[in-house]
Amino acid sequence: MTTFNLLPIIAGIVGSISVFFQAHKIYISKLTRDISLISYLLLILSSSIWIIYGICIKDNNLIIGSSIILFPSAYIVIYKLYNFYKNNNY
Repeated sequence: MTTFNLLPIIAGIVGSISVFFQAHKIYISKLTRDISLISYLLLILSSSIWIIYGICIKDNNLIIGSSIILFPSAYIVIYKLYNFYKNNNY
């Protein structure tokens, strides 16, 4: 595997880590007031499309990389909605 082929893998890891840090911060603070719901819904949609594409071209790295982002993104969206309906406060 060449360095050029490693670039998308490195980019996927960095992108995934950033979402995990945000999910961890929400888990600790229990605050979602300043989190954009639309941005995380779009991230889930984008990841889902990449997963479908990865399935179509049979690329396991793409499927796994895109799947990893779904879990913390879904947590953020669910917790954001939970806080909104519980407190009627973002």
